[in-house]
Amino acid sequence: MNYCRSRINRGASPLGLPDTLSRAPLRRRAPLKIRVLLQQHADLNAPQRDGMTALHWVAYNDDRELAALLVGAGANVKAANRYGVTPLSLACTNGSGEMVELLLKAGADPNAPLPGGETPLMTAARTGTDATVKALLSHGARVDGKDDRRGQTALMWAAAEGHSAIVQDLIEAGGLSCSPYGPGTSTSSGLCCGPALT
Repeated sequence: MNYCRSRINRGASPLGLPDTLSRAPLRRRAPLKIRVLLQQHADLNAPQRDGMTALHWVAYNDDRELAALLVGAGANVKAANRYGVTPLSLACTNGSGEMVELLLKAGADPNAPLPGGETPLMTAARTGTDATVKALLSHGARVDGKDDRRGQTALMWAAAEGHSAIVQDLIEAGGLSCSPYGPGTSTSSGLCCGPALT
């Protein structure tokens, strides 16, 4: 406890995140350390040099217990690091449906894109976790969003990676075209997406 207080008094990053949350032996002590800092009214949203906050690190490490603790104490679920990455984006990369649901319920934006236009739904479709995709869709993620580089959609990402269950979920949610050439054309993975021809 004295270590935590002395770091705050010296103006250190409030949660000592690189040491606390990125190294396994210290991660076991993180809940206690964070609780002490919360009792001392530490700034939960103080970023590191790269913009990573405590919530970024717990999302990165998929620690739902600490995420719930931080969210409950008022951590900013919409914080973006210097690269535009939010805790929700990290949770989607991990394929953690429970973490995604927790962040969305706390107010994370399901449509907040990365600088290149990739949305959380595109990330989830690419990584292939159905629970993550369903959580995003249930919280209003736009199926028709396109990235800036090639105009790809979440459906195109899912098809390219061969995630057929997610392709079906996205089609049912209204994302009818997975090809930049229009409905009914095939993708590089050989999947044909679009409305069924009758």
